[in-house]
Amino acid sequence: MPTYIYTALDHTDKFSRGRIEGRNLRQAQAALEQEGLTIIGIKPESGRRFTKLDAALTRISRMDKIFFTSHLH
Repeated sequence: MPTYIYTALDHTDKFSRGRIEGRNLRQAQAALEQEGLTIIGIKPESGRRFTKLDAALTRISRMDKIFFTSHLH
């Protein structure tokens, strides 16, 4: 089942953020509404969390990574 990331308000108007699984977006929204949450935003969770970091690290040469990590302490 896909996972969705949401932002919502509870009955005391406090922000709530989290993840929810559902067969589709409508089912995920319905589950949140059944919990008494007012949905502010909901979107599918991307498959990879560190895509920007991975992209940045692939542009750095292996020798630069070795040099950098050897001088960390």
